[in-house]
Amino acid sequence: MVPKPDEESRLWGPIRPFQYSVWGCILLSIVSVLAIFSYLSWCYSHWPNLPNSEFYGAKKNMFTIFGSYAMYIASVCTNQGLNINVRQTSFRVMAGMWLLAATVLVNCYSGTLMSSLTLTKFKPTVNSLEDLAASQDLTMTASANSVMANTVLNTTSATLKAIGDAMRRKPESIYPTPEKGVSNIFSLKYVFPTIESYITYLINIDLKQSKKCRFHVTGRIPISEGAFTLGLQKGNKLNQLLSEKLQILWETGLMIHWLKNNLPYVDKCLANSNESARQKPIKLVDLTSAFFILGIGVSLALLSFLMEVFYFRF
Repeated sequence: MVPKPDEESRLWGPIRPFQYSVWGCILLSIVSVLAIFSYLSWCYSHWPNLPNSEFYGAKKNMFTIFGSYAMYIASVCTNQGLNINVRQTSFRVMAGMWLLAATVLVNCYSGTLMSSLTLTKFKPTVNSLEDLAASQDLTMTASANSVMANTVLNTTSATLKAIGDAMRRKPESIYPTPEKGVSNIFSLKYVFPTIESYITYLINIDLKQSKKCRFHVTGRIPISEGAFTLGLQKGNKLNQLLSEKLQILWETGLMIHWLKNNLPYVDKCLANSNESARQKPIKLVDLTSAFFILGIGVSLALLSFLMEVFYFRF
């Protein structure tokens, strides 16, 4: 029984379609293409006798050339396009290769951007003992006299030993009473291994209190606990009830039926389904990053405008 992980922020949704190494290559490519475009055009502008030169008879400074091609590259990256009229073969070859590469990159990005913005992505969680041993946030909690605690604390296995060492660093994880154990579980700081029926019962209690699913269930772990037994004196009037009547109720399925009727909403918390992209209108929270970028752009534009006003006035 593991606390559900927090949802990752959608603020960085626009960068999810590509890995960081891909973004680094794209940035390097843009800078390189911009430098090549600017250098070629600067050379053309200083060769007035070059046939069919766009810059024939008019020299342009490097800043003007750099700015015009930066706008051109930006328009291609945003899938808008911008006209340029350069007739030199070297420039056309370079521009053609850039457009081919940009077509692939832009279409790959736009094709996955929608799912990246709308897909609910959670932080890594614990799904096995190995995950728990490597976790920095979660620790196992168990009863001080349980088979689970004795197994984990006294094992020589590397995985279980790492879990046991983490429990020793947090002595409160080894609880002496059931009340303390329930408090540990609902604090969302611990992983609790137990039988499935008790997990269902605990999740039902938490669901009624918090009105949301705060836990999920992992697969079975390779540790066995002894069966729970009751010792009754011979001839006790409860012997027949426990050994025969309850067995009949279990075989007829009535106990499972009653359990499901009393825990009607737990199934949605126990479902281990990987959420895919929502087939719904995009919510405002999905586009947080876009508006964040827009806000930065407006701020920078305003700052630039104030600097221009100051420069031209004084």
